[in-house]
Amino acid sequence: MKEGSIDRLAFTIVHSSFVQNLLKALYREGFQATIIEVKGGFLEEPMVTLLVGMNHRKLPLFLELLRAHCPARFRYVPAGVLATWPPSFPRAVEVSAGGATVLVVPVEKFYQL
Repeated sequence: MKEGSIDRLAFTIVHSSFVQNLLKALYREGFQATIIEVKGGFLEEPMVTLLVGMNHRKLPLFLELLRAHCPARFRYVPAGVLATWPPSFPRAVEVSAGGATVLVVPVEKFYQL
């Protein structure tokens, strides 16, 4: 990329099962990503954080690719994970999982040395 062409940085957190297809789609469209593997979050599932630099004009395409390759889904987790219920009240609660969490920040300067 040309120096100065990146003016946004997207911190993108996705489930590890989506990463391979998402990266192929991103690379096809000219995006580059740095991968940071993490585990944690509410459901303690393997997650991946992608750092993706881009020009602000490519942000809509980037978000479109995320929507296409990181679908949200519903899972059931024991209610004890969410709140304190009486022990005689076993129950599962439906929670949304998957999708992507994206934080986009402006980049004042970009250097590729």
